Amino acid sequence: MIDTDSAWLVLYGIVAAYFCGHFACYWVIVRRRKGLVSERFILLYHLVPATVFGLVALGIAFAVGGEGPAAAALAAIFAHGIYSLTFLELWTLSQISYSREVLALAATVTGTTRDAAIRELAGIGDRKKAGRLESLEKLGLVRQNSDTFRLTCSGRLVSLFLSCLRWPTDIRSPG
Repeated sequence: MIDTDSAWLVLYGIVAAYFCGHFACYWVIVRRRKGLVSERFILLYHLVPATVFGLVALGIAFAVGGEGPAAAALAAIFAHGIYSLTFLELWTLSQISYSREVLALAATVTGTTRDAAIRELAGIGDRKKAGRLESLEKLGLVRQNSDTFRLTCSGRLVSLFLSCLRWPTDIRSPG
């Protein structure tokens, strides 16, 4: 029979190995393939395993019974949430190269090239905005009506959910 302290250490080891394997798979395989580095894929890359991970953890806790396994399952699920959110935030920040491009361009701008630089940066911003709107449209969250975009029913639900997440932190501006 394994004692409680050893059982916790085994659980921590399994969870840590899972996170390391998940990240290693991203590092070695996913990040090197152009088609796999879309927002949708990266989200699914975390959502699907997190769902399976959570169901397995809860299933084991339910099968074993007791408060200890239930607490361990919840701790593992919350750890996965922290890992995934951190990963997704860092991935998003690495994809947001606009600020880096602004700084690089600002370092090279002199006198008469200032207007050209501003037009170039505006073009980058417009392309990023168009790409973001296209992604939202593909996800079915917005629909284009002539020259404006409107939230779909799904888009309104996602917006409501995000507003609920933002509410406890008292964030005044979503931007």
